[in-house]
Amino acid sequence: MPITLESIRLTESDLHDYRPYLSSVQQIYSPSSPKAPSCVIGWRDRWWLQGKPGQNLAINYWLFESEEDARIAVEEGRTRLSSRSVIVNGKREPIYQPYTDPTKIFNGLVWQADNNFLFSIDDIAVLVTESGKQVPVETTLSISKRVLEKIVSR
Repeated sequence: MPITLESIRLTESDLHDYRPYLSSVQQIYSPSSPKAPSCVIGWRDRWWLQGKPGQNLAINYWLFESEEDARIAVEEGRTRLSSRSVIVNGKREPIYQPYTDPTKIFNGLVWQADNNFLFSIDDIAVLVTESGKQVPVETTLSISKRVLEKIVSR
């Protein structure tokens, strides 16, 4: 069965532990835009957690034509998704750095920037991000894993 956006998007019931409110939705461009590859569809859901607009969380979903396109877009996109950078071994690098996954649930292709997680699996890329440091890293990681579980179980 072909993947659809509806089959992987988290719903209010998926996030019920966090008392979510879906504040907005919008179509978005590929994380590598304006460079290739382009996504088949890009979508952002913005949620308020715990009924508070200050606890704003965005889940970005991108569907691509191939696994390779998704990987390229995420690798390119990690330099474009934030203007922030960090010093690694004396060299300036994108803020999104490889995430050491002790449980290996993500199978390798995942980056972290503060409380935000960017990953790719199959022909899908996902970014779970919060602004303002109001949502704990444990929450964004848990929500990232919920998206991943939904993708894997489709």
